[in-house]
Amino acid sequence: MINFEVNISTILQQPNQVTAAKRKPKTNFVEVRTFWHLFRSFDRMWILLILAFQAMVIVAWSPSGSPAAFFDEDVFKSVLSIFITSALLNLLQATLDIILSWKAWGSLKYTQILRYLLKFAVAAAWAVVLPIGYSNSVQNTTGLVKFSTDWAGDWRNQSFYNYAIAIYMIPNILAALLFMLPPLRRSMEHSKLCTTILYLCKLAFSYYVEILPLIGPTKLIMGLRVGYYEWHELFSNVNHNLAVVISIWAPIVLVYFMDTQIWYAIFSTIIGGIHGAFSHLGEIRTLGMLRSRFESVPSAFSKHLVPSSKDETKGRHSTQPYQRKDIAKFSEMWNEFINCMRAEDLISNRERGLLLVPYFSSETVVQWPPFLLASKIPIALDMAKDFKGRDADLFKKIKNDTYMHSAVTECYETFRDLLSYLLDDVEDKLVVKKIFQIVDDRIEQNKFMTEFRMSELPQLNSKLGKLLTLLKTDLEDVETYKAQTVNIIQDILEIITQDVMVNGDGILHRHDDTQNDKNKQKFEKLNLGFKNDKSWMEKVFRLHLLLTVKESAINVPMNLEARRRITFFTNSLFMIMPSAPEVRNMLSFRSVRLNLFFFILPVNWLVNWSFLA
Repeated sequence: MINFEVNISTILQQPNQVTAAKRKPKTNFVEVRTFWHLFRSFDRMWILLILAFQAMVIVAWSPSGSPAAFFDEDVFKSVLSIFITSALLNLLQATLDIILSWKAWGSLKYTQILRYLLKFAVAAAWAVVLPIGYSNSVQNTTGLVKFSTDWAGDWRNQSFYNYAIAIYMIPNILAALLFMLPPLRRSMEHSKLCTTILYLCKLAFSYYVEILPLIGPTKLIMGLRVGYYEWHELFSNVNHNLAVVISIWAPIVLVYFMDTQIWYAIFSTIIGGIHGAFSHLGEIRTLGMLRSRFESVPSAFSKHLVPSSKDETKGRHSTQPYQRKDIAKFSEMWNEFINCMRAEDLISNRERGLLLVPYFSSETVVQWPPFLLASKIPIALDMAKDFKGRDADLFKKIKNDTYMHSAVTECYETFRDLLSYLLDDVEDKLVVKKIFQIVDDRIEQNKFMTEFRMSELPQLNSKLGKLLTLLKTDLEDVETYKAQTVNIIQDILEIITQDVMVNGDGILHRHDDTQNDKNKQKFEKLNLGFKNDKSWMEKVFRLHLLLTVKESAINVPMNLEARRRITFFTNSLFMIMPSAPEVRNMLSFRSVRLNLFFFILPVNWLVNWSFLA
């Protein structure tokens, strides 16, 4: 056996090899962490704010205090001192680059080190040249107008400081010229325009609200003469009450530098809201808004996500909120989306049934998801059973609610087709066809209210619900299943002909007289093939939901994540986005690379040939 006992004292006496090893520096890793990172990370913003503050104080200190004083000769000469401040700030930036990355120099390339050193040397040179040039130019009067008009005619007599400024501004001028190129401008203006407007508003507010009102009191305080101080004087050898001036300006300077975040929050809220409104972002925030806009969801889906030809594109801009082909294409995507949420257990089976769109839509009515039509049939029945008036008034009230009209029409047509499909006997089908033919004729003749008893509709609805519940059950005992189904169908037809229809008694009697076998039971031949037909079972489940769901489906789905996904999905369809191209018009990545190769190769050949020539 191996002895695993170890002498602890021996281990403690061994040198620590990890600490003794040579430490490897990390590439481009800034190890010095100080508060100066706040300046170095946002150096362009801080330089802009400092230079703008200096220029605004100089302009506000002028006798007029108006921004137009900037064009005065003396004021403009004083404003030119901001270039000295800029040179000093650039020197500070170059110094921080060296200090903050000092620990990473061991892994830097010599070209990177040379870049740091050259940047520091150039910044130090400008920090010396510009103050010397400014001190020499104090004796020479200049102004903005004179500086621009006399430059070409009297360039030999210009001060050294003006030449230094021109050379100092060459990199910025080149950057501005590059910005004027259309490809670069298009890529930069999206992020620069909002920032430019933000800084203009911030600087204007700071000038008129923060700086300009303090100039007068500051001049007054600096002009006062205090001969005796009861308390200790902080700056005993300095005149002009410097301590008071600092105490007044210190809060203003802090607010000036720190309110940029406030302005950014204001601008991001306003511009973001306006841009989002024009881009149709967040139009559907709740499920209630989804119900009100669901009619336009299929057309939005087909417009943005389904490729189309030019003729189809023109047709999509019609005033119709939806089209048949749009709903057919949308239903596949929507149902797949709902099934994915059910697979993730975000919704229940009942909620899944309420959210699905039928694949097989009717030709006369749009079949919306059941969660939009929930409780519409019970409400329509309550409205009809106590209604006293004309047919047109009742139908107008139903048609005012688009979803109620769709639910009533769909239930009527599905019930008619289901009865005709269930009955296997030809004579039984003729009876059902005759009943529904009478209903259609009375509706066209505006005699529906007089020929049918509306108060008996709830009884018919209850019996129809029992039939659908039975049809949904599994087929175990065929004979028992048939007997129960036949009894319910007979009850339904008796309720229709005897209770609902005013003159419907003779329909079933004539049917009995035409039968050859007097002992034959009515409606006993059934077609149970719908059990193996997916489309018919889908209709049965859907009709059962429409007739039996009495509570509102406003809280469907209950899961918050499912709600968020549904609203996000529908919101994305209303956003402004380019239309989907056809697959044949798409180039694969390999094709793009091949085209670029055949484009770049001749260009390189021409360049090399011209160089050799």
